[in-house]
This record gives sequence, structure tokens and C-alpha cells, in this order.
Amino acid sequence: MSAQSCLVCQQGSAILDWKKPESLKPFLNARGGVKNKNQSGLCNTHHAFMKKQVDRARKIALLPYPTS
Repeated sequence: MSAQSCLVCQQGSAILDWKKPESLKPFLNARGGVKNKNQSGLCNTHHAFMKKQVDRARKIALLPYPTS
């Protein structure tokens, strides 16, 4: 069995919280879009959870929407 490479699997899902936008910024690219799963280094489950947290933070203006 291989070691877990997902950051959230190792440290717990408490590090991804919409109330702490600084915890979500490492998973955003320079334009404000969400990095893909391979770039962020998250597993499928936590990548979907992170996207949901980013969406919640954007809705109450803690994070900007991506620019084109």
C-alpha cells in the first residue's frame, strides 16, 4: 500500500475552510481559478470538497471570481 500523497488526507479536512480564504489560496491559480486535480495534489474526494469551499467563499466575497 502506498503512502497518502493528498495533503488533506494527511492533515485532515479542517485545513480547507471557506471561512479562512488564505487556506484555499494555494489551490487557486494566478487568475483566481481553481487548479486542476493534478496541479493541486489533492485526491478526487478532497478536490471536490475544496471546489465546494471555494464556491462558498466566492459567494460571500471572500475570494474573487476568476478573471478572463
